[in-house]
Amino acid sequence: MTRFTEQIVNCGYTGPINEEHKASVIRAIVLHATTKRTAMLSQPRQGLDVYDFLKVIKGNPEHCRGLFVAANMLCTCTGPSVPGVMQWLSGQAHRHLLLSDREAFKIVVRFNHNCFDNMPGHTICFPVVSACTQTFPTAHLNSFEEFKESILISLKCGAGFHRI
Repeated sequence: MTRFTEQIVNCGYTGPINEEHKASVIRAIVLHATTKRTAMLSQPRQGLDVYDFLKVIKGNPEHCRGLFVAANMLCTCTGPSVPGVMQWLSGQAHRHLLLSDREAFKIVVRFNHNCFDNMPGHTICFPVVSACTQTFPTAHLNSFEEFKESILISLKCGAGFHRI
């Protein structure tokens, strides 16, 4: 169990990590996975519901079957792309066409210099997106290369930089 200490703590468990508290650790992991996955899985459904596409699927399942892939797809990220980074930063993957829109477009970035106060003992922080602001932890970033590495790991491995 001790080799998974960091993952267990990242799931929100704050008690002692040993065999006696195994049930509590498992509950914390299940709760973390359930709350995070439920929120992520509800987003595609909400997106389909915007144009009442769920009703179309329920009414014509055979006609809609070809729109979906029935397989386990594993995708690898070869590297961040400009549209991918823009989507992550701003929620929009496209470049504004109108000059006035481009001039009005702002990305607010805040730097968290106190991440050790909030989460003592952690080794890496991912940026957090909340309410139109990106928050970058900087306590363990001593150089631009470390900052760049943290961003690349976040883009490749992060499921979403938001607070649940």
